[in-house]
Amino acid sequence: MGDLYEWNSSGITEVVKQADATGNFYAKITGQGKIEQEISVEPETTYRLSVAAYKTSYTDECRLKVFAGTQEFSKEIPYSSAAFENTAIVFVSPPGVTSATISLENTGSEGILYSDYFSIVKDNASGMDTLLSTSLMYTVYPNPVDSETGVLIKFSGPYHHEEITVVLSDVTGKVLTSEKIRASGSNIIGFNPNITQPGIYILSLRTARHMNSVKLIIH
Repeated sequence: MGDLYEWNSSGITEVVKQADATGNFYAKITGQGKIEQEISVEPETTYRLSVAAYKTSYTDECRLKVFAGTQEFSKEIPYSSAAFENTAIVFVSPPGVTSATISLENTGSEGILYSDYFSIVKDNASGMDTLLSTSLMYTVYPNPVDSETGVLIKFSGPYHHEEITVVLSDVTGKVLTSEKIRASGSNIIGFNPNITQPGIYILSLRTARHMNSVKLIIH
C-alpha cells in the first residue's frame, strides 16, 4: 500500500489483498479508526503528502492529516462508490521542527475508508522533488520542459517489462492526464504531458507494486 515506514493503527483497520487502486494491497478502515506514523522532516521546508483514497459514506468525515510542531494541516477525503482519487496536502514544516506525524482518519461510523499509495515529496531549493520514502526510482528529463516538448523517463530499477501508469496532476492533486505505458524491455520511456499552461505539476508513476512522484516544471 505504498508504505512509508511502519503504520500504527486504531479502530477496525486492516490491510486487504485484492483489487485495489493499482497495486496488490490497500488499507481498509471500517467505521471510526485511523492509521498514522511519524516521519523525519527538515525545518522550514515545503513537503507534499499524497494518498489515493476514497470513503463509501457521504456523511463520514475522513481526513488526511499532518501534525508538525504545533501546526495541523488537513484535507477531506472525497466520497465515492468505488473509485480511488488522489488527495494531497502541501505543508511547510515550522522552524526548529524535525519530525511530523501523518495520519489518515475516519471519524464517522457509517462507511469504509480505503487508501493506497502514500507518498511524500520534498521541495528542494533546486526546484526538484525528493521522495522521502521511495519504492519506484526514476529520473525525468528535461525538467523544466517546454510545453511543446515531451520528456524522457529513465528508470533505475527492474521495471523493464511492467505496465506503468503515468499520471500528471496539478499541485492541488487534480488529475489532468493519465496514460498506461509498457516499457517493453527498455529502461527509458517517453511521455508528452500535452499541457499548454506554464506552471508546476506533479508527475506520478505507478506499477503493480510501486509508486513515486516528482515535480515537473513546464514553461
